[in-house]
Amino acid sequence: MAKKKWILGVLQFILLISGAGITYSEEGRNFKSRLSIKLTGNFGYLAVGDINKCLKSFNNNDVFEHTRNYFPERVRGEITALSNWLSDWEAELRIDISPKIGLSLSTSSAFQRNNESSLENIIIGWAGPQTSTYTYRPEVKVEMPVKLNFYYKFRSKQNADIFYSAGIGYYSGKEKEYFKYEIITPDGGYGWSSRYWETDRKYSLGFHGGVGIELSFTKNLVFVAEVQGKYVRIKNFKGRAVYEAGTPLEYF
Repeated sequence: MAKKKWILGVLQFILLISGAGITYSEEGRNFKSRLSIKLTGNFGYLAVGDINKCLKSFNNNDVFEHTRNYFPERVRGEITALSNWLSDWEAELRIDISPKIGLSLSTSSAFQRNNESSLENIIIGWAGPQTSTYTYRPEVKVEMPVKLNFYYKFRSKQNADIFYSAGIGYYSGKEKEYFKYEIITPDGGYGWSSRYWETDRKYSLGFHGGVGIELSFTKNLVFVAEVQGKYVRIKNFKGRAVYEAGTPLEYF
């Protein structure tokens, strides 16, 4: 099982609060290193990975699609994928070691997605209708990462700096899912079976880069807008699975 994490087009609105004074000219004379704290609000898109692929492939399989097209009353509900959109925050401690170069250490909020959805399929046979219900409860969680960032900037106007950023991050995540299959036979009989699996936490390095602009309002207050892309892949999960059945059913 593998999971890819992509965040593209992350628009960041940032308040930069300087801890030490800034005393350098555009040419770098009288430069003093600056320590600052950056608080960021992020909005972006994340590809959850294998869990969503499985959910979508089950919901959109050929049997259900054919039934939806020709007998829509026999398929009720749908299995929904986890949301790919996210909003979070980031806190960053940064030091400018020259007028153009800065380094920082940052972390951001944990990412967690879960939902519950069901699909009911009715099959009409010679003995009458048979109803099957499928229920999924998936969950993906990524803990707060630790990221090291590098900045390079140049002054475009007196109160505005264009900058480029790049860095690496240390991420960890886990996944789990509960699935239940229920059936009501034409003669009114009922049966069920279920499957639950959960992975151990897995760790991985990620990479990110971006471009942005810093607008200085005062010596100690800066507004920043940045577009950033991130890539993290967490794979080769290990975990446990439990299967149960209420009656002797063939597992779907």
